[in-house]
Amino acid sequence: MALIDKKGKLRTETQQMTKIATEYHEELQKRPEMTEEREEAIKKMVEITTRELSEEQQEYMEQGIQIEEITEAVKVAPRGTTPGTDGIPYEFYKMWNEPRDEEESEESEEPDILNILKMME
Repeated sequence: MALIDKKGKLRTETQQMTKIATEYHEELQKRPEMTEEREEAIKKMVEITTRELSEEQQEYMEQGIQIEEITEAVKVAPRGTTPGTDGIPYEFYKMWNEPRDEEESEESEEPDILNILKMME
């Protein structure tokens, strides 16, 4: 498995791939600029939204994503597909699908993919 860095060079070392993936995801997570067009689109969506979450659903949504949910999603995901627009296949995440405690994460040179995914919520 390998990733291509910003200079177009193929990188296969875990630390290098982690850095590439981290930088890519940080860029994806940047909030888009609030333009008039974007504001208008948001207002329009709010106006046409008629359903509301129940109190129970709101509480569930406020809890955030749990590691167990990520683990299950990665486990049942079909091979050869990607979970998002980044193009990183599920096989990449399945390589590191075992949750680790804090001590194990600090001792390991491998990335803790599940906690990285949790931070993306």
